[in-house]
Amino acid sequence: AAASAAGVTSTALCLRSRLAYSWSSPLSAKDKFRNHESPDYEVLMVLWVLGAAHGRRAIEIVASSTPDTIVQRAPLAAEALRKASGVFAYLATTGVYAWSTVPDDDTPAEALGTVCNALANVTLALAQGVAIRKALAGGAMSLGTVAKLALEVYRLSRESSLAVTGMKKAEVKRVDAAFVAYLDVLTRLHHANALKLLGTRAWDDKQYGVGDGGGVGGRRDVDGAVPALAPRVLVVVAAVGQGQVSQPRVARLRGAHGAVGARRGARAARD
Repeated sequence: AAASAAGVTSTALCLRSRLAYSWSSPLSAKDKFRNHESPDYEVLMVLWVLGAAHGRRAIEIVASSTPDTIVQRAPLAAEALRKASGVFAYLATTGVYAWSTVPDDDTPAEALGTVCNALANVTLALAQGVAIRKALAGGAMSLGTVAKLALEVYRLSRESSLAVTGMKKAEVKRVDAAFVAYLDVLTRLHHANALKLLGTRAWDDKQYGVGDGGGVGGRRDVDGAVPALAPRVLVVVAAVGQGQVSQPRVARLRGAHGAVGARRGARAARD
């Protein structure tokens, strides 16, 4: 420390060796700890943890909510997820390239622009998923609008999964297989949810698909028309998750359409 003429004391810090920033890399397939000397790497990882913390907070809010409180608490979770999406989007477009423009074997998965962009889309999709849950609990939106939101959630999830699996082979190998599998499962889950909501809307609007073998006929109201459809098989698309195809109805299908129709009806009821 040296005193200046004005009496102000300044401190000079002298390093005896290079300063390396060490971070764990949970998304990397191996070498979980990475050391780099660039301050930009330090900033990148700090921001990455900030985005992950916002996502964690949203999960805690949703997990601690009940059916009676989800409508009031959902906006808090959605806001946290939107903040996470903004952080990851910044990293994907600016933060990653401020540190390194060319990934190498020592680049952690968190510092890959494609991975950060996938996380930005996933957290945005989860935010919309929270909005869907709120809408279903509060009844503020029509089922058709909710179904369209669900399709957008599926689109974002699918784009994220395809982007990561579509990276260069060397880059994909650096990403933990569990994260790749998570993106795939998330995409399938949102796809199933979107189809369920679309099917529920079709059921409420009395729009059913009438199938003969593999073909599907036009839309029609088929209430009370089961006996008149023989030998066709009635496929109620909206039965998924609604419990609308009961065992007595399966028995009626057996009488009207035979054993093949009964087996198909039973599978529809289980699904």
